[in-house]
Amino acid sequence: MQKPLINYAFIGDFYCLVKYFLKQNKFERLIVPNRYKYSVLLHRVFSGLPQITFMNDLKNILEYKKSNTGSPR
Repeated sequence: MQKPLINYAFIGDFYCLVKYFLKQNKFERLIVPNRYKYSVLLHRVFSGLPQITFMNDLKNILEYKKSNTGSPR
């Protein structure tokens, strides 16, 4: 039986899976919801590396901005 081809995977705060993907050279980026509160194990591995993105830093890009260009009702 052939193994399925996986291009991308979103996983939770599972250090063992991140470690596995790192060893397999299949890891690309860690996205963390809160810069100030996440796994100590993941913090040890990724501290200061460019492979980590914090949702806190994406707030201005992702937040909904109400538009004033709509017609009055």
